[in-house]
Amino acid sequence: MSKPVKITTTLAEFEDLHARHEKTRGRKVEVPKDVLMRLLMDHGRLVGALERAGFEVTDGTGEAPLPVRVRRRKV
Repeated sequence: MSKPVKITTTLAEFEDLHARHEKTRGRKVEVPKDVLMRLLMDHGRLVGALERAGFEVTDGTGEAPLPVRVRRRKV
C-alpha cells in the first residue's frame, strides 16, 4: 500500500497563481513568497513519491532524469 503525499498548497492558492499568470501573459508575475515555497515543496514531494512508486521522472525533454532531493523532517 502506498503512503499518502501531503500537499500544502491549497486549491485556492493554486487557482490564484493560474489566474495571475493568465492576466499577465508575457510580463512579470508577482507571487507571494510563501505560496511559491509551498508549491516548490509540493513539487518535490510529488516527484519523490513518483520515483518511489517506480516511475522515472525526467525533465521536459524526456532525456535527463531530474535530480530529486526530498528531505524528511525529523520529528
